[in-house]
Amino acid sequence: MSMTFLEIKQLVKAEVSVDKRKIYRAINRAIRRINGMFIGYLDTERAITVGNIESSLTLTFAAIGKTITDDDGGSFVTMGFAAGDKIYFAGDSAGALNVTEMTIASFTTVAATNDTIVVTETIVNDAAIAGTLGVFTVDSNYTWNFDSKKLTVPNYVKEVTEVFENTVQLVPRDLEYVSDTDYDDETCYAMISDNVIKFPSWLMEAEDDYADIEMIRNIPLITTDTDVTVVYVQSRMENMLLAGIFFDIYSSKDEKDVDLAKINFDDFNNSISNYNAEEVRRVPTKQRELKYKY
Repeated sequence: MSMTFLEIKQLVKAEVSVDKRKIYRAINRAIRRINGMFIGYLDTERAITVGNIESSLTLTFAAIGKTITDDDGGSFVTMGFAAGDKIYFAGDSAGALNVTEMTIASFTTVAATNDTIVVTETIVNDAAIAGTLGVFTVDSNYTWNFDSKKLTVPNYVKEVTEVFENTVQLVPRDLEYVSDTDYDDETCYAMISDNVIKFPSWLMEAEDDYADIEMIRNIPLITTDTDVTVVYVQSRMENMLLAGIFFDIYSSKDEKDVDLAKINFDDFNNSISNYNAEEVRRVPTKQRELKYKY
């Protein structure tokens, strides 16, 4: 079981009469304290899924109207593309247009021949180019560059522990190794910065390929009203978070209560200590030795 921040807010309001703004401020302060003191918790997210891929197409790109037309007489709808899809285009020849990401806004014809789509991004040059058109789904917290095969992970990730393509666990290597086509039969990846993963050019190429990221992560902060309804707090962390929230509220000028502040402060610190010990025990020995030295 887990609770949203909205449910946490309702629990707080049932105990102390404070407005929404003060509760959200106390929640974020508690989260910052937790993120700064605990080692993080293990989580896995599906960052990318490769969808439909159509090769050997000749497409005409037009800057005016931001349109793409299939010169081969095909239908994008029949191929399986839809409005809202994130698409990429890779030219067959060296120097041909490579588009990192576009979004299909609409179809102008939905025709059986010479079908045309409108994209949201700017098309710089008018050109007719042969290549491959594909669609992919990226988690909204991630950024994916299909051309360079670089995945940018969100800032709540403290550390990437494992990377998977489909069900295969990738081996961490350096950038030079991952970029060397002499090793193009290897399943590997490189961390090229704290938040950027580089995949080899030969991975994430086929339909239905996906990438799962295992991580040690922080609790995200509340930044919009929507966050309180969609961000969940693990049940094992609820007491820790509530103690941090009540400590902040009972330490504030308007709700100051020294005794209650101290009770919740002690509860908060004990919860952090117990949670850290529990989280260390949950991970495999090898990961604990490598990732949890602190």
